[in-house]
Amino acid sequence: MLRCLQWIPNLIVSNNLTVPPVINWKLDLFIPSATLLLFHFPCDGCSVQRLYTQVQSPCHCINNHDWYSEAFSAWLVSVHFMQQGTMPLVDPVTMSSSAIVKGAVAQSGSTTKATPGSQATDSSTRTAGSSSSLATLRPVQIKQTPAAQTVRHALPAALIALYLLRFDALVTNPVPVMRNTLPVVAALQMIYALLCLPAAGEPASKSIRKPRPGEKKKGGDIGSSTIITALLASVLTSIVTPFLYFAMVLFGAPFLTHGSHTFLCAAHLALLTLFPLFYVHGVDSAAWAAVGGFRAPLDETFGGLVGGLVGAWLGAVPIPLDWDREWQKWPVTILCGTCGGYLLGRILGGTLFWGKKF
Repeated sequence: MLRCLQWIPNLIVSNNLTVPPVINWKLDLFIPSATLLLFHFPCDGCSVQRLYTQVQSPCHCINNHDWYSEAFSAWLVSVHFMQQGTMPLVDPVTMSSSAIVKGAVAQSGSTTKATPGSQATDSSTRTAGSSSSLATLRPVQIKQTPAAQTVRHALPAALIALYLLRFDALVTNPVPVMRNTLPVVAALQMIYALLCLPAAGEPASKSIRKPRPGEKKKGGDIGSSTIITALLASVLTSIVTPFLYFAMVLFGAPFLTHGSHTFLCAAHLALLTLFPLFYVHGVDSAAWAAVGGFRAPLDETFGGLVGGLVGAWLGAVPIPLDWDREWQKWPVTILCGTCGGYLLGRILGGTLFWGKKF
């Protein structure tokens, strides 16, 4: 009987056998109780609570038994917690439960304390990143070369002359005139961007170093990159044009009729106001978020956008008036207001209001 009682727990513990819950519960109650009775454990008929206390701080008589092991201590602990209604975690290596419980509690507490801090750190990092991106967006500076300054002042005069010379034909037949003047406006904006504006990704101030004797100048890469940037800006402008068309329809433009009139007017608006911004900022999301939210600093590019949009909106004011003039037809006043507002906003944004924000 003694050998059976010694052999059963040693076999289960040493071989890591899986015992069904019902049998395990019976073994937990039967084996320690029978063993205590056979070996006359000095417990004087105490309950499992006292046995659990003696196991936690074992006396000399318990440690003297050769058959006593940590497995038997673990069984007594499990019986105690079964009577209390709770069951702690038991380490399969050390057969201890207090360290695991304390470690789990400490780990959960540290996780609970770390989670709000990590969320606050992430949110503060995102806020700081967005604010720093807005803070680093500076107004666009025009190149200080003689060619850039000449084109900067000659372009407004060229656009005004173009629209004034074609104004009578625009009133008579708007679609052919807007279609024929569209390539001229695109060429003028391309020259203005290449000679006056810094391309997207190009540093504002480049250090000019004289080439060494026998060293070739590396200017071809810069020229080709600016041309590629201008072509990409043209592609992006053509992509945005249909969206401007639908925006104009939402603002009251004819939808079932005058479709070509509205689309060509949207193309002129995109070339005048958005092409320089695409050339300068590219597809920088932070820069376009500032431009779209009217938080960007004023310069010639952003001032031209604001002036063009305001001019197009004000250009629709004379259309419903009963003046009975031929130039009140759609979209003559819209196109004229776009051109006039763009030039005025570009001049004011590049001189008087440069660097200021709304």
